[in-house]
Amino acid sequence: DTYYNEIFTFSDSYKSYYFNDQLYLDDVERTNLRDQAGKPILGAFGSMTSEKIFFKIIDCTIHGPLDCENSSITKSVCEWQSNISLVPCIDYEGPICLPKGFSMEYCE
Repeated sequence: DTYYNEIFTFSDSYKSYYFNDQLYLDDVERTNLRDQAGKPILGAFGSMTSEKIFFKIIDCTIHGPLDCENSSITKSVCEWQSNISLVPCIDYEGPICLPKGFSMEYCE
């Protein structure tokens, strides 16, 4: 139940180079990557870094009144509603655990 987004980006040094997307890195004649002598360099340069951002999706509605606001279970994102109507979102009235700040604004 834990997910992650992995983000890749070029290092800051990459911004110092001009890049033309019509010049291909594997084309010896037209590459825009050259050494100090003007000879073509095939491939890429610089470095890429990555970062993983881990997250969990917490379904507040599966928790009862004892677990709903337990920060070790719901990480303080849920709150217990003792009597609420969820119409027109769904046909439900009564007690339920919902995300903090829950709004039915977009249900209509």
